[in-house]
Amino acid sequence: MLTTENVEDLLITHVGAIVDPGNAVLFNKVGSLFRDEFVGDQVAPSAWVGLESDTNTGTRSRLVMRETYAVLVYGETGTTNIPRQIHPLCEAVINAVHGKDWMADDDISPFMYEGRTMISHTTTRVGYKLRFTITHKGFIPVHF
Repeated sequence: MLTTENVEDLLITHVGAIVDPGNAVLFNKVGSLFRDEFVGDQVAPSAWVGLESDTNTGTRSRLVMRETYAVLVYGETGTTNIPRQIHPLCEAVINAVHGKDWMADDDISPFMYEGRTMISHTTTRVGYKLRFTITHKGFIPVHF
């Protein structure tokens, strides 16, 4: 059965594997917003994953959930290292996640990119929240 933790782990694994053109890992830290010690932009570039919301789609008698996962991306301002600038970091995450179907399950849709919002800005750091959704059919136990 699919759990929120399973989905977070998939996102953490795949975002953590993103490399720059020189084949160096792009993020210094990728973690769970809820299971890891959150240090935010202190280790920029960094990314943090967590379930933002879920809702019953109401489209079928069987439970069908639309889950939105947030990926918080933090980067340094003023850096001349292009892959480590905030917009290339965000675009790398979008390209690594949007349309992917890592769960190989007919009851779960591929990740869909929904948009980004600036969440913080200081003289040295900037952060964006990227939102991705999946839709999946809920588990229904069968009793005999």
